[in-house]
Amino acid sequence: MRTARFHQRIPRLDNVDGAYRDTFWVLGERGATVLMFFDYREYPDWPLGEKVLAADFGIHSVKPRGNWDDIFDPCDFLGESGCHYSGSGLHAMHYLPAYLADDQETIYSALEAAYRDEFSDDN
Repeated sequence: MRTARFHQRIPRLDNVDGAYRDTFWVLGERGATVLMFFDYREYPDWPLGEKVLAADFGIHSVKPRGNWDDIFDPCDFLGESGCHYSGSGLHAMHYLPAYLADDQETIYSALEAAYRDEFSDDN
């Protein structure tokens, strides 16, 4: 199963200087696995407690899968064809220590393992 790794850091999250959306994803022909964080560490007046939030660990599939009800059309990761989506912010919390340590290898290894687990039974 061939996949490619991607990373995108979008500045000005919520139109705020010093706030970022950091997204890591693994893309293959059957879909994508995505891990997203909201990072407010460079925003000095952030009013809430945590400055880094684990936002999403999601799977985007080109084909319907199980009981997934969420459909994105178009999909930010799979394009105009859209996707079937399932994800969890709570699951993303497991990878917050790796993100804070800038351990991208751990992040990508987790995304690649999730991709293999989810799509290995596809023909």
